[in-house]
Amino acid sequence: NQGKIYIAQFNETAVGFIACWIEHDEVVLDINPQYGFISDIFVSENYRGKGIGKELIQKVAEYMKQNTITQLRVHALFNNTPANSFYQRNGFSPYEIVHHKQI
Repeated sequence: NQGKIYIAQFNETAVGFIACWIEHDEVVLDINPQYGFISDIFVSENYRGKGIGKELIQKVAEYMKQNTITQLRVHALFNNTPANSFYQRNGFSPYEIVHHKQI
């Protein structure tokens, strides 16, 4: 996979990061089976709400566009309200539902 990690810094101190790669999914029913996948994103608690996460996502979007990728995906647990709200504020919308059953 063609991956990247971007690190956000403040006064030469790492305060966040994002990891991504280009995914090839031949099973998916979309027209283009390639998409950018954000595997991890983190911003230190003291630096949240300052636009750092948004900037990290923008960096990933730029990288993907340079590689002719037109779609980004990221996973979050259904009950992770802060993450889901963050993604929706940054232009993401629900795409896939995974069901599970405890047995």
